Amino acid sequence: GGLFMPCELQRLFAYLQASDVRALSTLPLTRSFGWDGSEAHVQHDIHELTRFLFDNVETYMPREGGSIIPELFKGKTVNEVECKTCGNVSSREEDFYDLTVSVEGKSGVVESLDCLTEAEQLTGDNQYRCDNCNKLVDAERRFRLGKMPPIVCVSLLRFSWSDVREKFTHRFAFPLVLDMKKYRGQGEAAEGEESVYELFSCVIHSGSAYGGHYHAIIRDILHKGEDGDTGNAAGAGPEIEGGEGSG
Repeated sequence: GGLFMPCELQRLFAYLQASDVRALSTLPLTRSFGWDGSEAHVQHDIHELTRFLFDNVETYMPREGGSIIPELFKGKTVNEVECKTCGNVSSREEDFYDLTVSVEGKSGVVESLDCLTEAEQLTGDNQYRCDNCNKLVDAERRFRLGKMPPIVCVSLLRFSWSDVREKFTHRFAFPLVLDMKKYRGQGEAAEGEESVYELFSCVIHSGSAYGGHYHAIIRDILHKGEDGDTGNAAGAGPEIEGGEGSG
């Protein structure tokens, strides 16, 4: 009892940077979550862990001017529906802390983002009710990125939750540099706002849809790599491949 999550997180990072060891226990950190006893043996999704960490940092590590979590990770998406009859555009903004993309049938992050932002035609039985026309009409639905945060987390839908639980284990590529400009609407990028992102880390799930372990590949910005290579993450070329078990 008495373990305080932000302190345990800070302590773990300090030990990782200062200790000359190959591995450190995360037990004090997970115990500070309240994950003890039977909880310690339950597989928790990495997305669940991220949200838990973000919520706790926002709650227990306040600072003047607001939390650092929205400043670093919060962006905005824009959902639009354009009526093909009168041209009226209905628009709605939503906050995001990560972008969730489909993996099934996709070769990599670029193809997944292309699919996410592809326009959808609302016709036939799927027509849109336009408030301006006051009737069902053909329309086009678009999803695009608005304000972008300094750090973008992309969550991959590696698991299928249909009748049979399934994990997609095919090759999936992550480019080392990704220009998000084409996924944004005209005029969305503020002056001086960057749209180009460098890959910093990948979280990998090894195992099946019913259990497994997570590990991470992280760019060595502290020059701690044993081989002295601080260039591309994992020594990769123009992209990193997420093979079987990636998530």
